Amino acid sequence: MQKCYVNLCLLIVLLLTGCKTTIDHVVPSPPLGNFQFNDVSVHKFKSSSRNYDGDAFANALAQRIQEYGYVNENKNSFNDVVGQISVSRLETDNWREEYEGKKETKYKYYYRVKQTLNVSFSVVRGNKTYVSDTLSFDYNKKFKSYESYSDAKNDLPSAEKISNKLMQ
Repeated sequence: MQKCYVNLCLLIVLLLTGCKTTIDHVVPSPPLGNFQFNDVSVHKFKSSSRNYDGDAFANALAQRIQEYGYVNENKNSFNDVVGQISVSRLETDNWREEYEGKKETKYKYYYRVKQTLNVSFSVVRGNKTYVSDTLSFDYNKKFKSYESYSDAKNDLPSAEKISNKLMQ
C-alpha cells in the first residue's frame, strides 16, 4: 500500500511541475552572469545537401521552441540561433544468408541503408557565442526478401524520404 501511495504522489508531483513534456535534447548553458535568454531568433541553417532544407529545419526548430515555451521565438531578438546541417554519404550494403528448406538450401537476401545527420548550432549575440552543441541522428534500416536482392531493395525509401525521417 505504501509503495502505491509513493508512486501516486510522484506522479502527481510530476504532472503538477510540468514534467509531462519530454524534451529530446537538453543543452547545458554556461553561467552567463546577468545575461538571460528570454527570446531567440532562429535563422536559416546552412546545408550543403539539397535534401536537407535549412529554411524548413529552422522553421521546425522555431515551432518546437514555441511549443516547449522555455524561451520565446522572436524574429527581432538579438539572440540568434544559427547552425549548419551536414549529412553523411548514403551507405548501402547487401548480403545473403542461407538456410535449409525441406528439400533444398534456400536464401534470405538483405539490403541495408545507413545515413547520419549532424546538426551543429550556436546561440550568439553580436560576436559572442553563449551556447553551442552538435546533435547526431542516425538512419539505419535493413530490408529482406526470400526472392532476390532487387526485391529487398524495392522496399528501400527514396533519399528524400530518408531525409524527411531524419529531420523529424
